[in-house]
Amino acid sequence: MTSPRSALSRLRQRPDFQQSPILAISRRIWWRIRWAFNTEPWHLSLTDGLRLAAPRGGACALIYYQGQSEPEVAAFLKRALRAGMTFWDIGAHIGEYSLLASQWVGSSGHVEAFEPQPEIFEFLSRNVAENKLTNVALHRLAISERDGCRRMSVHAEPSQSFLSPANVTADLMPSIEVPTASIDEILKSHGRVPNVLKVDAEGAEKMILDGAITLLELSEAVAPIWVIEFEPDTCVRFGYHPGELVSKLIHFGYTTYWVLPKGDLLETSHSSSYPLRRTIIASKRPLPC
Repeated sequence: MTSPRSALSRLRQRPDFQQSPILAISRRIWWRIRWAFNTEPWHLSLTDGLRLAAPRGGACALIYYQGQSEPEVAAFLKRALRAGMTFWDIGAHIGEYSLLASQWVGSSGHVEAFEPQPEIFEFLSRNVAENKLTNVALHRLAISERDGCRRMSVHAEPSQSFLSPANVTADLMPSIEVPTASIDEILKSHGRVPNVLKVDAEGAEKMILDGAITLLELSEAVAPIWVIEFEPDTCVRFGYHPGELVSKLIHFGYTTYWVLPKGDLLETSHSSSYPLRRTIIASKRPLPC
């Protein structure tokens, strides 16, 4: 259980709290009161007039508190995406980044959203439809190292559900079977190389890279930018150290960066420690300012 001191320390690091502590605290109180009396999805506002039907959960709470679950990541993606680009949202959840990217790449661009959880996929589909987005393609798939099927452990907090590691024979959580595909296999049938990929896979990040060798080997001129979120604990669940993600990207010619809490980037070679929010940016070309 999280101690009150630890919770307060995390709250003080939130941009919305630093900007207005009273408003930040009142929003958190109202979030809890609202769900105590109403279990229907809550319609939350994103930028650019977008709306999200949201279930109760930590990621959705952050959208309500801050406007975006991770403002620093959203700010980077807004800089990186331009009209006509293709964006892949791997672990799209209810569609926050798919919706935002849809606006940023415009009608000539494309968004491919991948989400394996059936109930969450319904929210994703609903949000794309209700915002009348015609440049977003939806895939009820988990991205992994190969095509097939795999068990997925379903967490009470939807954004923390994860593909069951192959070396785990039993799990106390309920589980479902979900279809899987590798990035390389998708590329064979899809034909359109992404310009930017965002990966949020609760520990399956290394498997995703293992199934993306064709993409990783692309030349500097066409290689995509990777945005990979990770937690050390979830990496351990799959039997690898998070430093292996950085090492693999560097092996294929990428320069890698940590995303710092205020959105600044720091080359991983300049720091041996992980920032508080763990996001890797990897690119073979200079990044947009």
